[in-house]
Formats: sequence, structure tokens, C-alpha cells
Amino acid sequence: MKGAAATCLAPLAVVMVGCDNPQSQSMSHPEESEPEELTIKTDEGTVTGHTTELEDFPQKIVPVNAAESHQFAEWAAETEEFLSAYGTPQSENELIRYDEAFKAWQDSETKKHSHQDVINTLGAYLGQRMVQDFDMEWVIVTDPYGQDYAVRHKTSELMSFPFSAVTKRIKDMEYDFIHGVYHVLKHEVENGE
Repeated sequence: MKGAAATCLAPLAVVMVGCDNPQSQSMSHPEESEPEELTIKTDEGTVTGHTTELEDFPQKIVPVNAAESHQFAEWAAETEEFLSAYGTPQSENELIRYDEAFKAWQDSETKKHSHQDVINTLGAYLGQRMVQDFDMEWVIVTDPYGQDYAVRHKTSELMSFPFSAVTKRIKDMEYDFIHGVYHVLKHEVENGE
């Protein structure tokens, strides 16, 4: 993680975004507020998600370097191959197609992709979509509880941890989260949270 352009070390009020499970982040903090449940209507149906606000928690937030950014773009580009490997998804909505392929991968007895491949590919895809659609940037977040990649809104402290979201769903055998995480974040961005 060398070559980062800037470092910020300050107490922040951060809103972390997840879907369907209030404990979707890999880093756990005792200063977390109770998760706020959100119900959002989308063109494809209702999404239930959660946001958690961290009050005045010191974090070091560093933009990713060019090599990391390039790697995330390469991993995100591999998602089409992932879709074709795990059946013909039924939905026309791209986000839901990835949820369907993820479930098919989970249910597959012979997996063509390792857990780490899926974390990298789907985490990068979800993060790249957030960067492109919501004026966000990739960052590395470090605090006393650990370090993780996140996407952070450029004009607020709104953050989401796409790789951790995928990791958690693999570990807990959950699915149908990509569409939800995206729309919860969209709601938070549009409402100035």
C-alpha cells in the first residue's frame, strides 16, 4: 500500500452502509450506534438495509494508489466471465444478475472460482459501480481494529466496504446483497446522509 497521495488522521463521524444485516462490516467498533434499518423501494422491489454511524472515531483514510486502482478495475472486468460461469441469470437488472450468479456459485458443487476470486471480482465490481455512479473514491481505512478497502463519498464521510460485504456473505452463506447494498448507498447519497 505504498505510494498513497495523501493521509488523513482525524476523528470522523462515518456512516457505513450495508444490506440485510447490521453487522456487515469486517471491522467492529464499540462506538457504533445501533444500526438504522432502511426500507427502500426500487424498480425491482423493496430493499431492506442498515446504516451504522461511528461517532468521533479516529481513522487513517488514505486514497488507494494507482496500482491498487488498476487492480480493482481488472478484477471488476472479470465479472462477465463470472456471470457466464454460473448459469443464465433471470433478471434484466445487472445488479440482481450478480446476486443470482453469486447464489449459483454458492450452490455449485464444483466451483470454478475460489472464495478469494469471488471476493476480488464481486467486491471490485460493486466498489467500481459505487465509484462511477455516486462520486466516490477507493480508500484504505485503518483504525485500531484493522485495515480494509472502502469506497468513500468525495464530499461526505459516507463509506461502504464492498470486499468485506462479499466476504461476510460467503462466510454466512447469505446472498441477494449486491442490489441491496447499492440501493441503500444510493439512498444515503441522494438524501445527503
